[in-house]
Amino acid sequence: MTPIGFQRKIAALGVTEVRYAYHWHEDEMKYDVQALDATGALLSLPHLLVREIEEALAEQAQDGYGTYRWDVQANTVEPFGRLDYLFGDSLSGVVAYVYDEDAQLVRRIQQWTPEDGGDVVQAWARSWDPEVRRAVAQHPLIPPDVRLPLLGDTAPEVRAAAQPHLPLDEVAPLLRVLHQAQHPRTLPRELHTLSGSRYSQVRLAVARNPSTAAATLRELTSDEWPIQVGLLNNPSCPEPLRHAVLDQVAAIPLVRARLRLMESAELPSALLERWQADPDPVIRARIAGQPQVSKATLLVLAADSHEEVRAAARAQLAEREPEPGEESEWETVPELTLEQQWHVINSWRRGDNDYLLAQDQQLLPEILDHLVHDPERAGYVAWQENLSEQQLATIVQCGNVRAREMVASNPALPLPLLRQLAQDASEFVRTAVAQQGRLSSALLLELARDPEFGVRQAVARNPATPPDVLEKLAQERWIAQDVIMNLHVPVKLIHHIMADPQAPDVRPWLLTNAHPEILGALSLYATGERLVLMAQNERTHAGSRLDSTVPLAGVPRGRPHRPLVD
Repeated sequence: MTPIGFQRKIAALGVTEVRYAYHWHEDEMKYDVQALDATGALLSLPHLLVREIEEALAEQAQDGYGTYRWDVQANTVEPFGRLDYLFGDSLSGVVAYVYDEDAQLVRRIQQWTPEDGGDVVQAWARSWDPEVRRAVAQHPLIPPDVRLPLLGDTAPEVRAAAQPHLPLDEVAPLLRVLHQAQHPRTLPRELHTLSGSRYSQVRLAVARNPSTAAATLRELTSDEWPIQVGLLNNPSCPEPLRHAVLDQVAAIPLVRARLRLMESAELPSALLERWQADPDPVIRARIAGQPQVSKATLLVLAADSHEEVRAAARAQLAEREPEPGEESEWETVPELTLEQQWHVINSWRRGDNDYLLAQDQQLLPEILDHLVHDPERAGYVAWQENLSEQQLATIVQCGNVRAREMVASNPALPLPLLRQLAQDASEFVRTAVAQQGRLSSALLLELARDPEFGVRQAVARNPATPPDVLEKLAQERWIAQDVIMNLHVPVKLIHHIMADPQAPDVRPWLLTNAHPEILGALSLYATGERLVLMAQNERTHAGSRLDSTVPLAGVPRGRPHRPLVD
């Protein structure tokens, strides 16, 4: 309970109810307060007052992360509504709050007593919401005849909640009729009888059974939504009936019901196509994540007005293998309009959105130029090879280190700009330059003298670094390891480095990726596990130490006592 004085202060401003979401998101505690008046309309409160409300709520004893309602008049706080992630998770996702009466109804069921009357519990047991039915199944005072059908509920969490509170002798008959309803050789007349079962799980099995007669399927069209989805997945369902049921399910008005169906059932792609234009972005994002969603639906969602829906759809397209004779579906994503691209870069989560948009490589010139001239966001496009020389120069001269680092890795960056970045104050920018394969010997030598270890290390690994520069770098013990990892290092230099008693250890990566001649040289110095790795590598050179030694016990070799590489 909040202090009485503060409660009165809030009430005097016309606030009768405060809804808030208490959760941990992006490394900070969130409350996301909404204040409502007596009519249920949202009130706009000063920022400082909102902060006071958050501080007052922070002192309350919460039941855990979730959504709550503070009744200002009664000065009580109770769970209310739900918290959904549109995309991602608590670390980097987009969260949505939905305030409805379901949580309050569950609390009401938990507080029910026989004195309240039994008429309402029948309606609760038939609720579409599994959370409501589970609360009924767990309540020991609700009559067993009301709870017994929940033993064969379509939702597994409801069945699990019902089992401890009901007689075990009811389980065996249920399993027998369920097996009969699922068996494809069960006679149609028997399936028709089972379609009237009090257990919804049995009726769902009848709806899915290809042996069920059309007349029986038609009777099930007025049953629960999961059973209607079962009809849609039945290959024996007549097409006219399928279309009628599809219309029914597609018109489900409740967002939570549609979300629940996507979580608990394999929805046909035709239904997902109907929901692809749903006004709720949570629904559209979940559709994009369904494995059975069609390519046509994904392409529509990939151009959605909401950035997170686009990201989910494009991630799905990127994972799919292209059909024979077809380009990758990722490359067929339709280009966003200028208005849509402006919407993305101006949205409140613009940093992540810019990155997703920039990866598309379909940026319109106006958008590309806008990002280039924004130092905070230039790094998202600095890697693109279609930038003009003037745009590249703009990024080189910007004050953002990350942007300069990204543009330094651009293979299209002109050599004069590379030379300019080689003098950059940031070691990360100079390191990115040192990794470029187009540098002159003079510039590589200059970078090899850099005071920062990371820059010299990058030069040592650069395949374009000339032998004389590698020799100079090899004189530094901790850089010598990176010289060895250079796939173009001269064999003579390897012998020079490894002959040193304090020579660096050879990393396993090199023993599986190096040129055969390099492997041959390293075999003279490898011992233990590294020698085993070389023995297993068929690229090891014929002149290696391995061909003049007894084969290692237990080490498979391609051609024992013969060169591993012809």
